[in-house]
Amino acid sequence: EWVTATDIRVTLNRLNTFGDEVFNDPKVLKSYYYAISDFAVGGRCKCNGHASECMKNEVGKLVCNCKHNTFGVDCEKCLPFFNDRPWRRATAESANECLPCDCNGRSQECYFDPELYRSTGHGGHCMGCSDNTDGAHCERCRDSFYRLDSEEGCLPCSCNPVGSLSTQCDSYGQCSCKPGVMGEKCDRCQPGFHSLSEAGCRPCSCDLAGSTGECNVEMGRCMCKDNVEGFHCERCKPGFFHLDSSNPRGCTPCFCFGHSSVCTNAIGYSIYNINSNFQFGKDEWRAEQRDGSAVSLQWSMESQDVSVISDSYFPIYFVAPRKFLGNQVLSYGQNLTFSFRVDRRDTRLSAEDLVLEGAGLRVSVPLIAQGNPYPSENAVTYTFRLHEAADYPWRPALTAFEFQKLLHNLTSIKIRGTYSERSAGHLDDVTITSARPGPGVPVPWVESCSCPVGYEGQFCERCSSGYRRETPSLGPYSPCVPCTCNGHSETCEPETGVCNCRDNTAGAHCEKCSDGYYGDATAGTASDCQPCPCPGSSSCAIVPRTREVVCTSCQTGTTGKRCELCDDAYFGDPLGANGAVRPCRLCQCNDNIDPNAVGNCDRQTGECLKCIYNTAGFYCDRCKDGFFGNPLAPDPADKCRACHCNPYGTVNQQTSCSQVTGQCECLSHVTGRDCSACEPGYFNLQSGRGCERCNCHALGSTNGQCDIRTGQCECQPGVAGQHCDRCEVNHFGFGSEGCKPCDCDPEGSRSLQCRENGHCECKEGFVGSRCDQCEENYFYNRSWPGCQECPACYRLVKDKVAEQRERLQELENLIANLGTGEDAVTDQAFEERLKQAERDVMELLHEAQNSKDVDQDLMDRLKDINSTLVSQLNRLRNIQGTVRETESLAEQARVRVEDTEDLITLASDMLEKAKMAVDNVVSVLPRSHVVRRGEGLSFLCPLMCFSSSSLSYSEFAMEMSLLK
Repeated sequence: EWVTATDIRVTLNRLNTFGDEVFNDPKVLKSYYYAISDFAVGGRCKCNGHASECMKNEVGKLVCNCKHNTFGVDCEKCLPFFNDRPWRRATAESANECLPCDCNGRSQECYFDPELYRSTGHGGHCMGCSDNTDGAHCERCRDSFYRLDSEEGCLPCSCNPVGSLSTQCDSYGQCSCKPGVMGEKCDRCQPGFHSLSEAGCRPCSCDLAGSTGECNVEMGRCMCKDNVEGFHCERCKPGFFHLDSSNPRGCTPCFCFGHSSVCTNAIGYSIYNINSNFQFGKDEWRAEQRDGSAVSLQWSMESQDVSVISDSYFPIYFVAPRKFLGNQVLSYGQNLTFSFRVDRRDTRLSAEDLVLEGAGLRVSVPLIAQGNPYPSENAVTYTFRLHEAADYPWRPALTAFEFQKLLHNLTSIKIRGTYSERSAGHLDDVTITSARPGPGVPVPWVESCSCPVGYEGQFCERCSSGYRRETPSLGPYSPCVPCTCNGHSETCEPETGVCNCRDNTAGAHCEKCSDGYYGDATAGTASDCQPCPCPGSSSCAIVPRTREVVCTSCQTGTTGKRCELCDDAYFGDPLGANGAVRPCRLCQCNDNIDPNAVGNCDRQTGECLKCIYNTAGFYCDRCKDGFFGNPLAPDPADKCRACHCNPYGTVNQQTSCSQVTGQCECLSHVTGRDCSACEPGYFNLQSGRGCERCNCHALGSTNGQCDIRTGQCECQPGVAGQHCDRCEVNHFGFGSEGCKPCDCDPEGSRSLQCRENGHCECKEGFVGSRCDQCEENYFYNRSWPGCQECPACYRLVKDKVAEQRERLQELENLIANLGTGEDAVTDQAFEERLKQAERDVMELLHEAQNSKDVDQDLMDRLKDINSTLVSQLNRLRNIQGTVRETESLAEQARVRVEDTEDLITLASDMLEKAKMAVDNVVSVLPRSHVVRRGEGLSFLCPLMCFSSSSLSYSEFAMEMSLLK
């Protein structure tokens, strides 16, 4: 702690004589003295350990350069806001720096509080906290303030001074409310309370059945359900009855078939449940698809329920029996319940899981509506309220009157039974709650209507006496109106309105006089109708202009003021004005008049004047000219029809025909009822002179018929000419099957037209019936038009081919004569002949190998040789069998047969070698020497030239293989 010096004292208490004192000479000793020079004092600033240097301040005084959050001349104080602990000097062990105050960022000034320091170890006490905070560290809100998060500022509680218990709120801003008060600021009454005051809110005194449980917060007036009224919601509105707490609208609207809006609860009705528990069977339930087609319904004796199953996704419905249908209006507002389960859980529901139909209306709901669960494997009870309120979402939405109208004539209840493929649905315990008159548990939901004038019955379902249905087809829904009887009756039939007439009146409304009376029945007095002055007539009337009484109901067929004339469609002389009396009789026109027409017949003679259906005659008993048929036929379509004679085919272009058959008079060779066609083999009806003969050639035409307009015959293939009498160009062979095409090759033929035998006329070097092949010793050269003759050297090849053909003929003769002579041939002779044949074949093959020239004729003969050798081999095999069976020649024959087989094998080997030789000949042929032309094939080679008509190498090789 000694850091400050006020005086410096130097004590001089010993000289350094360097040993001179031993001489003890005073003079010597006096030569020594004390002296101080260059006296310097070193030091530092007084900074209490909080600075390492001093500096001059603005007045030139040295001051400490303070550290450790200190300040002052000697760093003797803590900086402002660094007062969390008391100031101390720095030591070698601790800097004892000043620490900042913890104000949570909401203050920049503080002071050291010793008491706070002793109690908490932190003495910094914050001042001037912001954001409505308070506390030594600005760590809390001021009174009547709150905050949701420590990082946020404090907000005013703003508690309602009337509704809250204090002005302080909790950390969420919620004030403490008085009884019945709610809200974050306690500024309004709770539901069911009203009139906010110093004592809180008072409870609402609402009828629970008719109110929503709330009331006006100012006046306390209760909030009523839709159909309820009153300060406390204690009564139904006019037009409604049965205040019910379970009714979302409070009261049920009066039904009364729409005739009254005043009703009350009926007395004498009790609960009645319509149910099916399936204990003994299906109880008349059935099942159907959505389109109405019937489906099998199963009943289980064990589980006592009914079930359906679908093979597809399309749903199947349970359909309720008659006892659930009809007039079910007393079930309005009540429940339909049933138990249901499925074999396999599925959530694919629809808007039509439960369907009600009736009175031309249809509503439906999903199965999960009205709080019901999804179907599952466990049986669940489903409840549906029969009410139109939005809480029970029946779709489409109906009014209360429409919903009750539907229930009044309920025609169908459908419950969906399947929700997935091959999963059964099970139905049980179906119940509809209803009511019926009689003893039991009383019910309040049945109405009793106060009917207006003209209506009566509990539901105003009947018209009162003196009233009738305005629209009878509407039944009880029709308004009732007073009977209209023109003063001649006080009552009428309620449903039809027919009056019970008196005073000699008649008609539904007594609007006319009875038969035999006349007058104005609508005057409304008892003397309106008087007896008719018409003998023989049952009724009469007064002519308004003249007031003359005329008869209106004469005997059948008569008319006139005094029934002196025949009526329309009748004839005669009822009064004998023109001779003898003739009663009026119905005109006989055979139903060939229009019954609605006037003047159909003469009233004196009975002659028919207005025949229809194309009829004529005194009695309309024949067809008009130009028509035919049966005028007396009952069906008008079968009566008289127009002749429609063809003017080109009819004699003198007549339009009439036979009235019975309808046959028109035809020209020569014209046929048909209406003369509209030519006879077979004729044409040219349009000439107007009859039809002309076709004259088709018997061989060249297909059937002798021709076009009815042009006369062109239908020709066989390849035949031409109007009469089919010649071949088409480039065809030949006129006959019953037509003409054949020449098909001449355009390059090898001189003309595309062939001769009568079908052979084309060939150019030089071409042969064949079509001239499509090169002549022998000719070849087709692509660079030269037509077939070109082979060089002269190839004539040698041609001669060689001819020689081989002769040799081949000799070989054929040899083989053909083997064993065919009449003389017996010994085995030795037969074997010699066979060996001769083998030698000849081998020689011929050897020449073929050397000459490489064969033709088609050679191949044909080799085929014959092959067939002959096969035949001879078969014969040898038969001989071999015979030899084996012959005991006397067994050994000798066996040896000969084996030799013969060796010869055959040798011959086969030789033939195989011949085939290989021919193959080698073909394989060495240069490809560049092959030229194709059409279907022909020619070879160009240095040694030989074959046309397409000659044998090719490949064909020769194939034939040699067959010969083997």
